[in-house]
Amino acid sequence: VMIKINLLVGKKPLDITNVGGFDLSQVNLKLLFFAIFLSYVPDWFIYDSFEETIKKENALSAAANKEYRIINKKVKSLKAIEKQIRALELLDKQLNEKLNVVRDIIKINTNPINILLYISKNIPPELWLKEVTIENNILKIKGESKSPKSIGNFMDSLKSSIFFRKDVKLPEFKTENRNDVRVEVFTIEATILSYE
Repeated sequence: VMIKINLLVGKKPLDITNVGGFDLSQVNLKLLFFAIFLSYVPDWFIYDSFEETIKKENALSAAANKEYRIINKKVKSLKAIEKQIRALELLDKQLNEKLNVVRDIIKINTNPINILLYISKNIPPELWLKEVTIENNILKIKGESKSPKSIGNFMDSLKSSIFFRKDVKLPEFKTENRNDVRVEVFTIEATILSYE
């Protein structure tokens, strides 16, 4: 028995289920159409919903940028103010150092304002001062009076003061006649105990 073998290659029928190595018979057509549908949906459906979200986010971003610019301006102005504050602190420090020097000088070279106020309040009506000097804690007063009693009262007020020692002296005293008026010329010396 003889078997015939067809050695001629004949045309095979076109297989449309295999395209480019993909077996289309295995593809789920419903899912394929759904995927195609979804690829066109963003143009007219999803894009509109995202557009509103994008607009909101852009508005929030613009507001945040505006607030950032305002805060950035404030920070820059605060940096300038901070620089001024540092300069003021430096000046304040320098001023305090100078004030401390002045205080030290005042402690050494005391201020006679309280003594002079006391003297001015206790000058008798018939007595006037010509010269007041302070040197080495010694107060020297030169003046004139119409009566020796006014000079004595003035010396007593100096002795009772907290500013002077009790040994107030009268090193110079003389009487002069000026246009037939008797004038007592004097010099008083007192040792200063305190300037305050």
